[in-house]
Amino acid sequence: MDTIGAALRRRREERGLTVRDVSEATGVAYSTVAGIERGQNTTMERLEQLFEFYNLRFTPVIESADQEPESLPLFKVPLDRRVVAHRIVESLPTLADAQLATLNSLISLFEETASEKEAR
Repeated sequence: MDTIGAALRRRREERGLTVRDVSEATGVAYSTVAGIERGQNTTMERLEQLFEFYNLRFTPVIESADQEPESLPLFKVPLDRRVVAHRIVESLPTLADAQLATLNSLISLFEETASEKEAR
């Protein structure tokens, strides 16, 4: 499964663009674009700018507040579970295969976490 950075790099390369091209078109610093593609953390604002440029739908990753920060690679976004579920259901018809694979992985991760909590 691709990371967000790898997916953005693939999208850029498919379009025949350089990191500098993307930086100039989006206003995101060259070093930031390159860093994101290498898997460095960034702000949601920067990701939204890049997703908009590549015409991708931006859906934040949600992680449980009681998990260690290293367990999920992105960032914490405190949203009501009903809102998250609604957004996921709304976006299902438009998700690409890679996005569905990511969603399935997240569901599995949450199921494993729930099973571990029940076992305690």
